Amino acid sequence: MALVEGGIEAVVKCMAAHRADRTVQELGLRVLVMLTDNIEAQVKVGQLGGIQCTIQAMDAHVEDCKVQEQGCRVLCEVAVSNAWNKMNIGKEGGIAAVVRAVLQHVADRSVAEQGCRCLCSLAYYWRNLPLISEQGGVRAVVAAIAAHVQDAKVGECACAALLGIAGYPANRPNFATDGGISAVVAVMGAHQDHVGVQEKGCRLVWVLSEDLDLQEIVGRHGGIMAVVGAMYHNRTAWELQGLGVTALCSLARFADNRELLGRIGAVGAVVSAMKAFPEDRVMAVQGSLALCYLSCDPMNALLIHDAAGVPVVVATMCRHEADRDVQESACWAMCNLADTPASQEVIMMAG
Repeated sequence: MALVEGGIEAVVKCMAAHRADRTVQELGLRVLVMLTDNIEAQVKVGQLGGIQCTIQAMDAHVEDCKVQEQGCRVLCEVAVSNAWNKMNIGKEGGIAAVVRAVLQHVADRSVAEQGCRCLCSLAYYWRNLPLISEQGGVRAVVAAIAAHVQDAKVGECACAALLGIAGYPANRPNFATDGGISAVVAVMGAHQDHVGVQEKGCRLVWVLSEDLDLQEIVGRHGGIMAVVGAMYHNRTAWELQGLGVTALCSLARFADNRELLGRIGAVGAVVSAMKAFPEDRVMAVQGSLALCYLSCDPMNALLIHDAAGVPVVVATMCRHEADRDVQESACWAMCNLADTPASQEVIMMAG
């Protein structure tokens, strides 16, 4: 470790002494990336001035995409497992540097990917969250998606970054104004069979739809169709199905979304997920609640009957009879479904 520490210090001094030399800065950043392959080295980079010299290199060579890419890599690596480094990057202007790098070199795939990875890492420190939004983080990630919508790796990193940013409720309105919702829908549509993209996209739709002011906007901008599509294309992906059911449940709380949910197949998606994973408690609770909200619309109540949703709810109650939350959610669903004569008969026959 002493050798690594000495190497880090030497690289930082070299970069500080030759800040105007683009080649020295790029190579210095490459070395820092290679040296930060473990947590102890990441700590040392932060302690020995590596964060400051990285940001200074990015500031001095704004036009050079290689310096920007390597700078984003260094900041991401030192931040990923270290809260102090995350805080220091935000305090020293690193967020603004990364946002600028992505926006200025958005056509460069590597800069877009590394910038999104870095913003994702930085978003998992609470003091950085308002800074990322204020300094254009959502806009930068949206630009990266727009420029590389067919690139699954960029798309997954971008969805992860937006998910981190959305963890701070005050940031969520920016997703509507800066195009974040439409961007996520676009990348989910482009990579329907990519489980990583779809899982992060479904989780993001769920998080955003927990905001009452965004439920209708998420639905109107294609969030419902994106989640339903993800569930139909990845039927065996357990975590994705749970996230999809939870997102649809949240979206169905808004009355104006229910007709659209029924029309594009949300009922079938929820019922299929509950059938496929009957032992999953979250699926049981969220699926039952989703059917409860959906069945507030009379047409959806008929769709639930036609999709054999009533026997699924009954089976869920029997399978999880000791779980109070499952029983309560299922009872709410049964209460609504019992208003439909056809479902009444099924309920009676099911016992």
